[in-house]
Amino acid sequence: MNNTLHSFVLSVLSYSVVIPGAAMCIVPVAKYLKFSKAIFMPLLAGLLVLLSAAMALIDSLFPKFDANYLLVPVMLLLLVLYFLFVNVDKIKLLFIFLSNTALLSFPGLINHFVESQITPNGHSYDSSVCGLFVQLAISTALAVLSIIIASKPLCWLIDNFNVYAIWYIVCIVPIIVTANNIVMIPVNYSTMSVGRVAGVGAFMVSVVFLLFMMFQLVFYFTAKTIVEKNKAERISHIYKAQAEQYEAMKNYMESTRKLRHDFKHTATTAIGLAREGKTTQLVEYLNSYSKLLDNTGKQFFFCKNSVVNAILGYYAELAFQHDIKTDWRVNMPEVLSIDDVVLSAIIGNVLENALEGCLTISEGKRYIKLQIDVEGGCQLYIIVVNNFDGKVKKRGDVYLTNKANGSGLGIMSVKVMAEKYNGQARFSHIDNEFYSEIMLDF
Repeated sequence: MNNTLHSFVLSVLSYSVVIPGAAMCIVPVAKYLKFSKAIFMPLLAGLLVLLSAAMALIDSLFPKFDANYLLVPVMLLLLVLYFLFVNVDKIKLLFIFLSNTALLSFPGLINHFVESQITPNGHSYDSSVCGLFVQLAISTALAVLSIIIASKPLCWLIDNFNVYAIWYIVCIVPIIVTANNIVMIPVNYSTMSVGRVAGVGAFMVSVVFLLFMMFQLVFYFTAKTIVEKNKAERISHIYKAQAEQYEAMKNYMESTRKLRHDFKHTATTAIGLAREGKTTQLVEYLNSYSKLLDNTGKQFFFCKNSVVNAILGYYAELAFQHDIKTDWRVNMPEVLSIDDVVLSAIIGNVLENALEGCLTISEGKRYIKLQIDVEGGCQLYIIVVNNFDGKVKKRGDVYLTNKANGSGLGIMSVKVMAEKYNGQARFSHIDNEFYSEIMLDF
């Protein structure tokens, strides 16, 4: 009975490694939990203890059962719960989950290496004490270090890095690392006493661990570089729009100055033709003058916010060039607490999408309706309606661009930026009309 109880307690401790693993997954993303932390954390701890006890009971009843097979369905269950309770994109949560699993697979492997030196004739499924406590000590230390060091960078990645193709790719690495560490577990500890197997094994584990840590650093700094590059491009786009607006205004002022200067001669000529009764020539002359006025340039003024006005003016000019009718109504203050770069990126993305949609139908039928308004003094609403050919590409609820080399990242980035300001972005279509609706808190 004592041996059974001893074995059960050891099994509970061996499976309790999921507790530091859960802490590594939850603590860094605690601010994204869908429930109160004060309620969720105790419930999670209780659930993990019950799971450890349940797995230990099964392990006691089947002593030669490979624990790795039992862990697989439990890990899948925990992953599903992770998806349900944390309000973050699933691919990002999957990467965090897989990375922490890979990280904790190293102490598990070390457990077996330690036991192979203490009981060289033992097996991987035997109950152990020394190796187990080494595993728990290292796992706890890694969990604490991971939470202290990685929480802030991890939150930054979740909030700012939204190139989903890269998230999918980087998930492969922790899967490979975990699989490698599982394969390296010696079934019969006697094999570790052969020649230099133990030393070579320890060296390989150390190398793989260092490479895995380097991979995490490279991923983080690569993401930082990509985000900074995208931000620089958005700022450059704003400056370009402002420069074009300035140039257009300068040309407009110069053209109108010349017209004002020549207007006296124009009026004199028109009066002369009228007095002479040359009606036909007068009409032709006035038509020519009207066309000259039309060619003096087009000025756009929508709001007092210079950055937003420049972006709106930039796309209004593009719409004018492509024969797209515009009905834009903008009511917003000069200064908002929303970052100008973020706001211009949101407006620019939805107008870019609208412009691309309009170009799929023939001239004379294109239109873009825009309304920007403030409600309640703290919420900014942006609504864009445009017509298009009715053809859409979707992946689930996500709209994808119809451009050959496009990915639909513009729409996804708008959603992410809106959520950053406790808002939301919705996209939909009915027949040949596409709707973009964004709400931001400020």
